[in-house]
Amino acid sequence: MSTEKWSKNRYSRVIKKLRSFYSGYTAKDGFDLRKDPFKSLTPYKRRKLREQFKFIDEIQSGIPKRVYRVRSKKKLRETLISQGITNIPKNLKVAFIPDIDSSTKIRRVKTKKIKGRDERTGRAVDLITMAPVETVTMDVTRRYLFIKPEFLVDSPLEAVREAMNLAGADLYSIQAGVHEITSSPYKLKADDTDKEITRMLDRLMKKYSNKEEGNYWKNWLGGLVAYYYPYQSDYDIYRNTFDQAKMKSSDVRKKARKLAERLNRKEIIKEKQEKAIEKAIIKDRKRRRRIVTKEIKLVKKEIAEFIFEGVETKRDRKMLRRLRKHLKNLLEIRDQT
Repeated sequence: MSTEKWSKNRYSRVIKKLRSFYSGYTAKDGFDLRKDPFKSLTPYKRRKLREQFKFIDEIQSGIPKRVYRVRSKKKLRETLISQGITNIPKNLKVAFIPDIDSSTKIRRVKTKKIKGRDERTGRAVDLITMAPVETVTMDVTRRYLFIKPEFLVDSPLEAVREAMNLAGADLYSIQAGVHEITSSPYKLKADDTDKEITRMLDRLMKKYSNKEEGNYWKNWLGGLVAYYYPYQSDYDIYRNTFDQAKMKSSDVRKKARKLAERLNRKEIIKEKQEKAIEKAIIKDRKRRRRIVTKEIKLVKKEIAEFIFEGVETKRDRKMLRRLRKHLKNLLEIRDQT
């Protein structure tokens, strides 16, 4: 996780944003915006908030995505898993569907699955899951196919071939977590031979073969994205729009991120200045309190001496009244500092 320091105001902004995506960020849950989140939240809650913000930020990177709300938790989970999102927070209440063009439509369709048995546990599992939603943009229909990681690792060719047979699409691209690899070397066609598919998978796995690095292929290779279209020209127009939308989204997000970072830095500097001023004020108050306390002790001592020696003359009584009045003023000053 990023070690970037957040300003107090940034916590408030992030809480407002996360309320649209997650449950559990209300005032009753301890996220009260009327209070200072940095002071009112525990270190665990602040860490959780940052992690869930990062999760949403990563999903929304790349091509533009539309928030898709599903009432059923089961259908929501299926939609998220079918898009390669596996580490799903329990309180996430929305999914994100690619929204490449304003004409993009989202359709809910019947989920297709290929069931099998897990060789490690012997339990019946879903080896391949076809997304319960599909997007339609300019006559091109797009649908995710999630392949169980263990099946993909043990039998990559069989897994990819079965996924392609299940979908019956015109073209496929590699699904990388919540993203997709759209470059030509990693595209598959329905009539590709086993040898061509194996060569492509080998090239991909060798390129990202270092287990020590974050881009190791087992960390992100989640399945395929299937494309259906009547004519090749329809896909070419779609692909051009896709690339433009991705570039535009990337530029917008970069500018937004830079703006957020600049604002965060300014707020941190301002908070440091305010803290330094507050510290100087507290230091000055302590200094004045010490001086006043010392003065109080001297006045009390002087009053005690007057009383001990006896107040006989009018002048002595007047002096005693002055000392007591002075003591009262000093005590008020001390209480205010």
